[in-house]
This record gives sequence, structure tokens and C-alpha cells, in this order.
Amino acid sequence: MKRFLKHFSLRHYAALLLGGLLLVACSPSPETAVVSNAKSAGKLPQTLRGLAGKPVDMGEKYVFQPGSALDIPFQSSSTGQNCVINAFNTPGQGYRMSGSGYRMSGSTGGLTTLPPEYTYTKGRYRWGSVASRPAATLSPAQSGAELIRTLGRAGGNLDAAYDSAVVVVDDFGKDAYFLNDHVYRFQDVYGDTLTTPLFEMLVTKQLLSHGAVVLNHVNAVIYGTSMYDLLNVEKTEVIWKHRQSGALLVVKAVNTYGFDTDYVAVETSKALNELQNNYGILKGSVNMSFAVVPCDTVDNFIQYRDYFDNFWEYLEALADVNNVVTSLHEELFQAVTTPFKDDALHRFIGKQSDVNSEKRGYVYVASSGNFSMPYQMYPAAWEEVVGVSASSEDEPFNRAFFSNDGEVMDKGAWFELLNFKDLVNGSRVSPQLFYAGTSFSAPNVSVFSAVDMSLNNPVCGFNGSRPYLAYASDPQLTNRPIAAQNLFLSDALASLCP
Repeated sequence: MKRFLKHFSLRHYAALLLGGLLLVACSPSPETAVVSNAKSAGKLPQTLRGLAGKPVDMGEKYVFQPGSALDIPFQSSSTGQNCVINAFNTPGQGYRMSGSGYRMSGSTGGLTTLPPEYTYTKGRYRWGSVASRPAATLSPAQSGAELIRTLGRAGGNLDAAYDSAVVVVDDFGKDAYFLNDHVYRFQDVYGDTLTTPLFEMLVTKQLLSHGAVVLNHVNAVIYGTSMYDLLNVEKTEVIWKHRQSGALLVVKAVNTYGFDTDYVAVETSKALNELQNNYGILKGSVNMSFAVVPCDTVDNFIQYRDYFDNFWEYLEALADVNNVVTSLHEELFQAVTTPFKDDALHRFIGKQSDVNSEKRGYVYVASSGNFSMPYQMYPAAWEEVVGVSASSEDEPFNRAFFSNDGEVMDKGAWFELLNFKDLVNGSRVSPQLFYAGTSFSAPNVSVFSAVDMSLNNPVCGFNGSRPYLAYASDPQLTNRPIAAQNLFLSDALASLCP
């Protein structure tokens, strides 16, 4: 069933973050929370209701009436529908920079024209003076070079023996598979301030999409490996050729554009069949820089999204109408974003996993989420999927403040937005926008897995039908209570792989 997310406003794109870009998950302070009668203590109410009625403006926030019960697994035994979402099509991930290691101003839509200010403590001791400087940035090509060094140190023979693919499943809008040149040259074209109207114009005119940023990032990482030459660029495919063996690495885009997981599963299956029929490719990786949540949560948020700057404000309103105390906001968030178990995309991934081997199979990789939560969102939390958290160039071995926990961790901040074609052509172009998030640490691992699967003897392939890197348990299951531990990729290879 194809389900397009309607009622989709662009008014608050500026408060959303690009594909899980920068965000901090801070619970509202007690003084800002509206106190309701008989708030729940210790556990969530048995029935969680959505928002309803005409909002009442109370100055600092809007007050809503409780609506009908949300169709979510928390309170429904029936099979419900799940939707694919990212920060462009909600629920969004908001700026909550207060108390974090970074300070930002003048940025819009998760893109910033200047590197954010990084605040740190000088010296070894806790009482050292606090200082600040611009956050360290890196080209996505640097991630490619680091990945190949990691693969080489782990014993990989870098002469690819097989053709492979990176399948980028993401939101490419109606037709925005590649970023317009104006996005890369933003300051030259529009000046040094990224305003809300400018951001909305880029999106509505199909000059910018979440998927296009991810796709560009993937190709820039591949370029950085120095193993492949660019062979061809088509509308939904970018083809690379190994410099020594001639093996192909095909980057293929699959457009989710606001649809439910039934549709996404069908389109992903089509893409894998096309790769097999057109190139004989049977292995690689599938990158999923998005979240899967109940459609009812998405629909309820979209109905009232013009009243919120980000999903956390919606969550606060949801907590108010359900009389949920601040200490339970994390549990509330998990309850309304956990998808139904019987999911079409999950079933498809499971069937693919049944035929995985060193000679055939795709490693499914997903971003863990950007709400600073101690768990992975779905699809990262599915046991067949490698969930990836993010660190930063400033602190590469520590989980970034914005990142959820993940099984594997790689750098997700701060990347320079550079056209991969300029990198290939050797053009010396200075970055004019910067970006960050688990949406971009995940593709690093996806490229690694696709290259690894192309080798005659992969360093870290499959443990039976599951990737070695997918070691954590699904919170909805109880047979393997293993937590995601944010293992830096090199450490994960040393501790998990044969």
C-alpha cells in the first residue's frame, strides 16, 4: 500500500534538521512544563492519546485537547502501519543546543554557513578554564581514506574481486537526486545568512533533498578511498570502477519520498533485482538514514506541525494531554516511535538475510537516531541491521552529544558540503555549508561494508545470516539482551569479526 504523507507544510523546515543532522535530546525543565491534574508517576498511562482540538496560545506554548488513542504498538495488539521518516518529512529533530558542547546561531534546516562553536575545558582537570573555538571539520573524502586504512589494518586485501553496490534508500523528494550547484555555492549566490525562506525555496524547487545530501556524501566517501575511478553518473545511479581489478561499485538511489514501509520494501526489492539483472551484482550494502515509526504518530504530528519548531515540542504537548511527568518523557518518546513488529520492510530484510553468505548478500546499515537516547531507533534496532551512532572530528572516540547509542560508531560531525564531482575533477572549492548527524556516520559504514563485501575474503561479513557488526538485541525481543555499545569501527572489527 502506498501512503503519501499529506498535510506536509514547509513553514518549520528551518527548525528541523537535515536527515538527522544536528540535535540534542533534552527533556523540558520542570519550570517550563505545564502542570496538569494528577500527572502519572512511575509509569505511562495505559492509553496514550494524540493531540486534538484548536490549540490555545498560552504565550510560550500551545495547549491542546486530548484526542483519540494513538494507533501504536504500546497500546494496540492489532497490526498497524509504519512510515519511513527523516527530518525533512518529520517527526524532525530539533535544535536543543543548550548544555551541549556546541553553540550555533544563524543556521537553518540543519545547514550552517560557518562551523559551529565548540566549547571545551582547557587542561586535564575539571576546574580548568572553559574555552571555545570553531568545531573541527572534515571532508567526507577524509572518511573514505580512514575507512580504507581501517580495512587494510584489519587484514583486508584491497583488490576487489566482485562487483558490489551501495543502495541508498532515502527521501529524494519528487526528483531531487542530486544537489543543485546553488547549494554548494550558497554564500556566493545568496550571501552568508541561511534564512528560512531561502531554505524553503531550495526544498520546494527541488534543489535540495535529504537523500541528495546522503547520496553526495556516499560518493565523496568512495572517492576518498582512492580505490575507484568515476565511470558514469546517471539519474539514480553513480558507477565507480576499481583501479586495479576493474570491479564495479554501483551507488543506486531508492526514493522513499514520504511513503510507508510497504512501498519502501517493494522499491528496495526492485533495486536489488535491477542490480542483479543489469550488472550481475549480488552483494554490497543498503544504507537507511531514516527512522521507521507508526504512521499514526507521524500523521498526528503533521496535523499540528505548524505549532511546533521540532518534535520535542510536540512530545511536550503530548505529555501534557496525557498527564505524563517530565521524568517519563524518554519512555513516552520510545512508546510513540516504536514501530509495529509486523513490518513489510523488516520482513523483506529478514528474507534477504536468509540467503546471506560471503558470496552473496547485502549488509543493511541504518542511522541510530539523533535524540541523544540510550538506545537505537528502528530500523537500526532490528537485529539484522547494523545500527550506527556518531562521533565528531573533535572527539572521534566519544559518542557525539546529539547521537543515540549504536552498535558501531563512526564520525558524523562536522562535514564540509562539497560536490563529489568537484573532488573527482580536482577542483579547489571551499565549503560554504556544513552538516552533521548519524545520517552521515551510517553511510561511512555502508561504504565500508560494500567495499569489504567486494573482497575475495571479506574482513567482516556474515555470522550465519546476520552481519557480524549487528550484535545488539531488538528491544522488542527478549532472547538476546545485548545493548548497543558504540564501538568505534576499528574496535568493532577487532572484537566482533573473525
